[in-house]
Amino acid sequence: MGRLYNNRYIIRTVLSYALFGSLWIYFSDSILNSIAGDEISLLQTYKGLLFIFVTSLFLFGLLKHFVYSYNKEKAKREESEFKFSKLAENSNDLIFVYRIKPEPKFEYVSPSSLKILGYSPEEFYEDNELNLKIIHPDDVEKSKNMLDNFTGPVILKTIRKDGETVWTELQLTPIYNNANEIEAFQGISRDVTERIKTKKILEENAVRYKKLFDENPLPMWIYELETLKFLDVNQAAIEKYGYSKDEFLAMTLLDIRPEEEHERLRNDVKFYKNEVQVSSPWKHKLKDGTIIFVEIKSQGINLQGKVSRLVLVNDITTRIKTEQQLRLTRIGVEKSQIGVFQLNDDGSFIYVNEYACKLLGYSKAELTKLNIKSIDVNLTKEEWINYLKRINDAGTDTFETVHKKKDGSTFPVEVTINNFQFEGRSITFAFVQDISDRMKMLSDIIEAKNNAENSERIKTEFLAQMSHEIRTPINAMINYSYLLKDECSSKLGSELKFIFDGIEVSSSRIIRTIDLILNMSEVQTKSYVPQYIDLDIAKVSSDCINQIKHLGEIKKLKINFNNSAASTILKVDEYSVHQIIINLLDNAVKYTAEGQIDLNITEENKSLILSIKDTGIGMSEDFLEKLFKPFSQEESGYSRRYDGNGLGLALVKKYCDINYADISVVSEKGKGSIFKVKFPKK
Repeated sequence: MGRLYNNRYIIRTVLSYALFGSLWIYFSDSILNSIAGDEISLLQTYKGLLFIFVTSLFLFGLLKHFVYSYNKEKAKREESEFKFSKLAENSNDLIFVYRIKPEPKFEYVSPSSLKILGYSPEEFYEDNELNLKIIHPDDVEKSKNMLDNFTGPVILKTIRKDGETVWTELQLTPIYNNANEIEAFQGISRDVTERIKTKKILEENAVRYKKLFDENPLPMWIYELETLKFLDVNQAAIEKYGYSKDEFLAMTLLDIRPEEEHERLRNDVKFYKNEVQVSSPWKHKLKDGTIIFVEIKSQGINLQGKVSRLVLVNDITTRIKTEQQLRLTRIGVEKSQIGVFQLNDDGSFIYVNEYACKLLGYSKAELTKLNIKSIDVNLTKEEWINYLKRINDAGTDTFETVHKKKDGSTFPVEVTINNFQFEGRSITFAFVQDISDRMKMLSDIIEAKNNAENSERIKTEFLAQMSHEIRTPINAMINYSYLLKDECSSKLGSELKFIFDGIEVSSSRIIRTIDLILNMSEVQTKSYVPQYIDLDIAKVSSDCINQIKHLGEIKKLKINFNNSAASTILKVDEYSVHQIIINLLDNAVKYTAEGQIDLNITEENKSLILSIKDTGIGMSEDFLEKLFKPFSQEESGYSRRYDGNGLGLALVKKYCDINYADISVVSEKGKGSIFKVKFPKK
């Protein structure tokens, strides 16, 4: 009856019959009163019968209509339920009706429950709470909230009978009773596990791709194709180009391109397609103005509804510069003034440069048809094979040989051959230089050397001969003067004493000069052979002071000796060390008119320092630079105040070198000089 009550068509039918019956009774009553007149009882009887008849007729019609409408509605409902049953049973989705009043139970569960959840419909009918048990604990609260909100489908984690977790999309539709209360739910549950997994994979991929973008070691960015504006950049681009991310996002591609490439960029983007495109080289400008060469790989994408391109940037500046350098090297090799040959193992030429052709008088086409044996007059096939084995082991070799030109003439050459491995192959290069001029120069040098050596030998022999010729008569004169001095000692007056002293001093001067000349000759011709022994430097110094002391006494000079070294024993050459000390003392006495001379021996940093200080005339700073050069004297000519030949200090320097000693001097004009000789103790 509830269904009939709610049917507006039935209500309209009942009201129509009631209205029609009321009108019939009313009009029939009026008509009968006018006809019957006073026959009231008969009329009333008739009216009663008429009322019963009309009422019966009305009720019969109404009942018939109700039965007809009910049967029609039932047929429609049964047809609808049949269609629903067929749809539910054939659907891949789980369709169910769950009644909550008067008691909770499943009224209907489609067979697809077995496929989706692993439970049969019968299991749902038997367990009224199975719908709650299959909800994953994570989504229990979400499922409860569905009862308060029917706005749309909700995705729930559901536990299958076999324990596997699946995701289902559940849509509930409430069913109301006559009191407008929810008495049941009609639900559709769809398995969306694959969709959720796909979505999760897509989300993970998005995160992964974002991570690959952000953490890629190469600069990457996305730009809008129409405006060329940057939409996103990664950290590598920020570090490489020097701009912050905010700066990048306020810029366009034109801002990182030199102005001369703007037109090329605008033209290129017109033809960009969605597929991957590679282009290079492009010039990019860093924030500091540096220009780099890059290779661009880009792919069309859609970002935020904008037609964009994803760009990967590879800095090829080093490669471009290397290629430029290789081109320059190739040009340099081609234009080199040395013949360059690349050879096969059989000695045939793979490559020759222009100068090689010029050296031999062949064209490139002619020369590359020949081999090494065609141009090397000294080389046979067997020798080349043996030589190639040696060069493979050594890697490089340089030798001199003779090459033959196209016209048959020959010339000397220096050949350097390099052999190395490249990509698993043995590569051999020969570099050939014409040494005709060098050979002539070398011949001239050898001849000049021989002449110089011969001249030096003659000079040395001459000096030795002259020394002998001078020393012999001088020694005789000195000896005779000593004899005369002894014979005349009883009659020796001041005048004769002055004469004999003059003879002695002059003779000593001549002998010392001769010794210096001979010693310098020995050192320069390297004929002096040092004899290294353990020598007491303090004792040698003391002996030298005693040897020179009488000259100091003549000039009334005080000569002091001080030794503060713990040990003065060194392994040195005795003669040359003696000459170093005696020459330095002799100079100190010679150039000191008054005052004193100090010889000090000290130790310093594993070295023995011998210093000779005087209060003599000193030297100018300009002269100190050439002090140790042979024949150098600050005063020269006939007006000089001091005798000497300028060999003493030059010889001292060479003797210091023989003993691995360093000599230095500090001097001030008019105040004196300090000479220091530093002997290593090892």
